[in-house]
Amino acid sequence: MPIQFADTLLCHSPEIRSLTEDEFGALVSKRRGYEFKWADGIITEDGAEIPVHMEGYDPAISDKLVVCEMGEELGLGVFAKSFIAKGTPVLCYNGVMSTKAETGDLYVFTANREKFFSARHRGNLAGFIQHIGAFSPLKHFVDEMTVENLAVKENPDGTFWMIATRDIHPNEILGFPYDTALDTYWTKLRVLPKHFDRYGQVLPYTGAIFATQMLSIHDSVATSL
Repeated sequence: MPIQFADTLLCHSPEIRSLTEDEFGALVSKRRGYEFKWADGIITEDGAEIPVHMEGYDPAISDKLVVCEMGEELGLGVFAKSFIAKGTPVLCYNGVMSTKAETGDLYVFTANREKFFSARHRGNLAGFIQHIGAFSPLKHFVDEMTVENLAVKENPDGTFWMIATRDIHPNEILGFPYDTALDTYWTKLRVLPKHFDRYGQVLPYTGAIFATQMLSIHDSVATSL
């Protein structure tokens, strides 16, 4: 399956090039410093690959997704090249399945703590979706930060899928709250998450900015009363 890749955010109108699975694997391996290979399905502990499918999933959605370079600190992110309707199954979190998470693995995904899927060495685009959600304290108040657009749903076969929770428009970054699935991610990484606008551009965040925004909201509400 070809992977669409851009050297910067889609809002900057970059050239989009098509990479093979091997080319994408080599790119990620170089960035991470260890081997990464593409996985079209779930990888068992003995190395077998299990195909994945969910009702309503159309593999052609891959044509709507682009992996974009977001800088050395943030790495890669997944963006919508064209419109994705609310309720659409977007991606399965492919990786190596196990019943126990490896200590220190930042790419371990779980939603029930019974099954763990590691995209550290094997995976698909789901492993590159950025965090957006519960750690964004302004997201309920400031419109440009209300960018969370994916939720995790367990399929009857035990796999986990990213479902669009609202309509996603061209150039938007895809994101979900890591704390619901990537176990203690921020504790392991020991950094604070970044905040993005809808197009993946990093927004500054400090207590002063938060206070200013809250005062602005308070004033606008008071004025309307």
